[in-house]
Amino acid sequence: MYQRKLFLLSAVFLCVVLFSCKSSHKRVPRTNIGNWKLVKGDLLNIPIDSTVSNTAQTAIDYHKIGDSSFITVGDGNGNNLLVFNLSAKQLRKKIHFQKDGPNGIGKFHVADFIGYDSILVRGDHKHKFYLMDSTGTIKHTYEVKLPGSDEGRPTLATTGCRPMLLNGKIIGLLNPNVNQAEHKYVLTDLPFFVYSGQSAKMLRSVSFPELLKDDHSWPMFEWEPAVCKYKGAIVYTFPVSDSIYVLDVNSEKVKAYGVPDVEGYLLPSPPSEVAVTTWGRAAKSDYLNYLLRYDPFKNVFYRFILHPLEKDANYLDFYSTLVDRPMTIQIIDGDDFTVKGETKLAAKTFFFLDSFVTPDGLYISNNNQANPENQEDFISYTQFKISK
Repeated sequence: MYQRKLFLLSAVFLCVVLFSCKSSHKRVPRTNIGNWKLVKGDLLNIPIDSTVSNTAQTAIDYHKIGDSSFITVGDGNGNNLLVFNLSAKQLRKKIHFQKDGPNGIGKFHVADFIGYDSILVRGDHKHKFYLMDSTGTIKHTYEVKLPGSDEGRPTLATTGCRPMLLNGKIIGLLNPNVNQAEHKYVLTDLPFFVYSGQSAKMLRSVSFPELLKDDHSWPMFEWEPAVCKYKGAIVYTFPVSDSIYVLDVNSEKVKAYGVPDVEGYLLPSPPSEVAVTTWGRAAKSDYLNYLLRYDPFKNVFYRFILHPLEKDANYLDFYSTLVDRPMTIQIIDGDDFTVKGETKLAAKTFFFLDSFVTPDGLYISNNNQANPENQEDFISYTQFKISK
């Protein structure tokens, strides 16, 4: 009798634990999904020369300078920031960043282009940013070292999460802490910093989603946030989270908006170990809310959601795996964060990291290496317009 009671109590306890774990990762239900679609418009083809690789670029942003429209594109292989005139469909300027010397930055990673005399650049140095001009000259160096901050926490600089100039201030993120003994990130807090005046300070430390706080060896592509500017504020999200967070840089308050996942979404399983094979499977099979773009002209967000690869294939790196996936782009209202519509795009067709927004719509690069229509002599984009 005693053993039976003990078994029943254990079973109840197990059910409570399982229910609690599941509830802690509860997702927003798929309700009130709109029927807006992204429909293909014109092709934008801009000729390039042999010094530029069309599959090694990431769009920085769209700009209006005088009467002309431009996009800035990062060329990491050449250590250049390329400025293309959209109206003339030609390269307007190639801004080269030196690796060595008085204006050396090492390898060019990301930039926030405000104007020809105001380009915020992150190079190899993990704690420095450079304000540069169109000649590649360093005008000012900013060193980000927070009081009491662990030296092992460099600034975070990726395509979807780059430091930004906002209202005269530099705003960015630091990397999570690292457990050196176990070679894994400690995903508890993620500090936003602001550089204003002569030094950097903590703006706000935000929390990772509960799923990521489990003591597991999550790869970077599961936790790396996507960040963008939004109505004078900062918006961020995580690949395994369904929420979009708005950080008010003045009040330092964060507001979370739950956004439904795509149809068929499955929550990623925590990796059991730090291993290339384990992470490789996740790079192929886990659903990821990977990239976020804000469209100030239509007041909507475009959330790029990566689906599992339809066919298993061998890849040499996680990055190539992610780029080749099929994806859904959700159109999310910029006021109430409801999903106005969804559009699915085929695998191995687009290079979604090279995308930008103009008054004419969303443009996504066609220069995926696996796309048979990829032409090496052009950077090519497909225009997508919202159909209601």
